[in-house]
Amino acid sequence: MAKTVHTLIAINMVYSFIVAAMGMIVPLYLIDNGMDIAAVGLVLSIMPLGFMLIRMLFGSMADGSGTKTISIIYSIASIISIAIYSVAVVPIAFLIARFAESIRASGFWAIIRTDILSFDSGERAGNKLAFFGSLQRMADGVGRLAIGFMIAYFAYSGSFAILAALSVVLLLLVLSFNSGKTSNVELNIKTVRRIFSKRERSFWFNSLGITSVSLNLNILLGFLLPLFASAELGFAPEKIGLLLAILPVFSGIFMFLFLKMRLGGRALLLFTFLMAPALLLFPAVGQNVFPLVFILALGNGCANILAECILADAIKECKNISTEIAVLHMPLRISEFLFMSIGGAVIALFGFAPLFFACALLVGGFVLFAKEYVK
Repeated sequence: MAKTVHTLIAINMVYSFIVAAMGMIVPLYLIDNGMDIAAVGLVLSIMPLGFMLIRMLFGSMADGSGTKTISIIYSIASIISIAIYSVAVVPIAFLIARFAESIRASGFWAIIRTDILSFDSGERAGNKLAFFGSLQRMADGVGRLAIGFMIAYFAYSGSFAILAALSVVLLLLVLSFNSGKTSNVELNIKTVRRIFSKRERSFWFNSLGITSVSLNLNILLGFLLPLFASAELGFAPEKIGLLLAILPVFSGIFMFLFLKMRLGGRALLLFTFLMAPALLLFPAVGQNVFPLVFILALGNGCANILAECILADAIKECKNISTEIAVLHMPLRISEFLFMSIGGAVIALFGFAPLFFACALLVGGFVLFAKEYVK
């Protein structure tokens, strides 16, 4: 069993490295190809929309047939998306590559928490998910730091080649992982029924709370901060990589430390709230943004512990875990699509300040929500 857990940890971290690197290289690559910020926002918005639809199908299929086949699908999709990006020169090719990324992300997130929760480690489900989340964020930060230097030394073509090779490694790890129950993946009426079954009001209430914190981090790392650092601050790729690495790496470290310390809910809420003033200050401090990023890392680490515990609580009595987690995140994906598709135009018309203000509001909304949960 230990070998299987270690393989799952390796899959978790290699995947997070690849995705983080892609999250930084793609917006920069689009800008480098002469695409304006509004168009970049539209291209990037394709992923969360595809993610939402495909993830629900994958999640329901996994509940009926096991996770093995879907893990193979998302590994292959990672290779395909990178290959398309490396040769893309027209917008439609970028859209196809982005859609392939949505298949990769959908498959991974449809099953990863199910695989994690399948192991009996003696820990509470929320703490177990948070521990794996801390590892994901540290690997995420290393990926963002590494891709900055890879772009500087190997250009975009070489960077894509390295990430494609890592995706092959990911596929090999997936093939070696024993996820237990496996069978042919089926898409039938039972699959659809699992997706559209009735949920309690509390389920959707938890969904909105998780959306507020997850949307914040996803938008910051995958859209707002890369564009802000490049277009507004004029940072070189390696400096952008360092900036973006600090947030997930230290977020993961804080998560790990606070889990070990068993920090109380009120302290977690206080540190989470510090993100709001930090976000509001971003457009005003020029290139002196690094201290603010450390504050974001502290707050986000605390917010993620709370979010994983809320998620575990929301699904604790569910039979079809993969399906329920996928549906739970449906509002998040819709919000990401809207934010990215509109965000590029907002930046072009009004600058970055309105989007940082929106992220600060999301922090406030999550704190108010989690305050009730902590009680």
